[in-house]
Amino acid sequence: MPTENRLLPAYPNPFNPTTTIGFAVLNATPLTITVTDLLGKEVASLAKGQVFSAGRHVIQFNAEYLTSGTYLVRMEAGDFVQTRQITLLK
Repeated sequence: MPTENRLLPAYPNPFNPTTTIGFAVLNATPLTITVTDLLGKEVASLAKGQVFSAGRHVIQFNAEYLTSGTYLVRMEAGDFVQTRQITLLK
């Protein structure tokens, strides 16, 4: 069982065109995971207010419709917020 909420590093990273985004939640709580470009524009919503049980989880992100570049994955769960960088290489 996790001891804290955490957004885990994406694997693989850099990626083309899919990557796996892992996260851990301490308690069942609604959470949001989004992907934005470096200007802050949301390019994908991977979870919006979904409730995940306590434990580790993974979500697949398919970026075949995006251009090569750096993107930010942001996880929000209650007061917890964490952001990680991912790189798409085509």
